[in-house]
Amino acid sequence: MPSISRITSTFFVDLINRLGVRPPPHEGFELSSLVQPVTLVDSDIALVAEVVPPEQGTPYTVGIQSGPGPGIILADTGPLQSKIWNCVFWIGTNGAVTGGGGISIQRRNAANSADIWSQVLRVNDSAGWFVIPARIRLDLDERIRITVATTFTAGLGVQASIWVI
Repeated sequence: MPSISRITSTFFVDLINRLGVRPPPHEGFELSSLVQPVTLVDSDIALVAEVVPPEQGTPYTVGIQSGPGPGIILADTGPLQSKIWNCVFWIGTNGAVTGGGGISIQRRNAANSADIWSQVLRVNDSAGWFVIPARIRLDLDERIRITVATTFTAGLGVQASIWVI
């Protein structure tokens, strides 16, 4: 059973003012000991948040490939530990992509013999590069790789990089 305690107007002045109770009664306030859930909507404390991109070390990449055809590996992480990985994929070309070309981001099984899943992206003049963040759960020794899905223009430089954190 909640009880009621007397407090004087000198206690919780800021809180009382924020609640709009004015002027304080001469006999003090009565507060219940029953806790009510509240939402913090006003505070003298500033809560500062900053978005910081994850630190990216050396990427997994095979470098720039000239006019690569289907199946060419652009980046491969090799076997990774079992956990949820924060990944960033950078894919781009060094010139105009006429007719388009495609890449495939793949999660590979531990034996590196089959895709668990893959996602194909078309690279063309309107989207000649991509930066794609992802969180990916891998089982032991699975890997992530990026391959060419459809042929790019001869002589066009194509590069993909994978950062795993």
